[in-house]
Amino acid sequence: MKRYQALQNRAQEISPHYTMRTTTSPDGDTVVQLLPKAPDSHDRAPIRFTGQVTFRRDDPEDEQRRWQFEDAIRFGGDIHIGSANLGAFTVDAPSELGISGTGPLEAIRITSATEVLNPATPAQLAVLTPAGVPTASLPLELTERTRGISGGTLKGQDLTGFIHVRMRVDRRNATGSLTLSFTSPETCLPQAIVPALRFMSRARLGQTMQLTIHGSSENPLTAPITRPLTPDGWDADEAEVWAEVLSDLAMLQNMTGQFFPLPADFTRRDARQVKETLALLRGEKVELNVRTVSVSVVSSDALDQVAAKDGFAFAAQFESLTLTIGDHQIDLGPAIEVMTIDKILNLHEARRELEATGRTSVRMRIDKAHPYQRYLGKHLPAIDPQL
Repeated sequence: MKRYQALQNRAQEISPHYTMRTTTSPDGDTVVQLLPKAPDSHDRAPIRFTGQVTFRRDDPEDEQRRWQFEDAIRFGGDIHIGSANLGAFTVDAPSELGISGTGPLEAIRITSATEVLNPATPAQLAVLTPAGVPTASLPLELTERTRGISGGTLKGQDLTGFIHVRMRVDRRNATGSLTLSFTSPETCLPQAIVPALRFMSRARLGQTMQLTIHGSSENPLTAPITRPLTPDGWDADEAEVWAEVLSDLAMLQNMTGQFFPLPADFTRRDARQVKETLALLRGEKVELNVRTVSVSVVSSDALDQVAAKDGFAFAAQFESLTLTIGDHQIDLGPAIEVMTIDKILNLHEARRELEATGRTSVRMRIDKAHPYQRYLGKHLPAIDPQL
């Protein structure tokens, strides 16, 4: 250990401009990194690479590599080039480093230094109509910056981490481009993601995207929207649909005072239950899509009373109605369900089963003119004299 420390100390004394760091690659190879000792080390004692990189124009894969190579050089990025695309390279470095010379390379990897913006730079993303009227906006945080010989790239995201933004600026012709991608956050409250969904729903073809960086509102970056701003597999109106759904869920949480993250398996069926529950909490009666019901009967007198009428209604009273969303349950309190029956579907089979076992299940059809209803509370409905 003492010997290793001594060698490390000696290595740092080799150059007044660069320090050395030794690591081991996953393959077991020794990797020596040269790092500048001062911010101006590259200017005072530059290390230059000169050589030839070639790409075949008749090879689509080579053309793709060429585009990636030029893009990384011009705007910053990460590119790996193998020996098939490399000629001899010459290294010109300070003599004390002992790395100057000309020879073949197995590979070269060019990676731009990523500057982490700390604190993050605030920005605003907006959708504009052809007349320049904003229809939606979303606050962003720009967190990373890379630079190249022609310009640079800024990366950031909205406050929920749902929408990711990459802004490319070309200084040579004062142009830029915006690329957006989507990553669903692992956990978030439903109201947090609604603004991003609203924004996506309004970003349609023919409109313009505008990015304004805090402190530079006089020169916003604008770019036409060339493709729908929705994740792959989504319908054109799906972002607006889900914005409404999550707004309902947020309202339900606000009304009940019970807040929980958006479940990962939240479905359209859950959304319908949320909308129905909101109506119940507002004191409304909700019509349920129920066509038949089954009731257990343990008395022949009860069955005779039911069978004696062509139409009848009855109410089911619940001590507590519970709404389940994901792993979370919301107690809504007492509830009443009212159903009007126009026909018993298995009367003869029910009589035989009741006589044989002392219990039966009676299947009944709901009257189409009187839908199955549910409401919160303990008060039973008034009796309809016609039933």
